[in-house]
Amino acid sequence: MMSDERSLGVVEQLIPAAEKAGHSLTHMALGFVVAHPAITSAIGPRTMEQFDDLLAGAGVRPAQPH
Repeated sequence: MMSDERSLGVVEQLIPAAEKAGHSLTHMALGFVVAHPAITSAIGPRTMEQFDDLLAGAGVRPAQPH
C-alpha cells in the first residue's frame, strides 16, 4: 500500500498530464474508471456541483496505445 505522501506525489505528477490532454484530473480519473474492464462501477458524487462536473467529463477516455 502506498503512503499518503507517495500517493500525493503520484497525483501531483498526473495533474500536468491531465492539463496537457486538455482535461481536468477528475475527468481523467472518471475516464480511466469507466474504461477499465476490471472496474464495475464508479463511486457517485456527494453534491450537485460534483455531479455536474462528472457529467461534463463523461466522454473522456484514456488514449489507446498505437
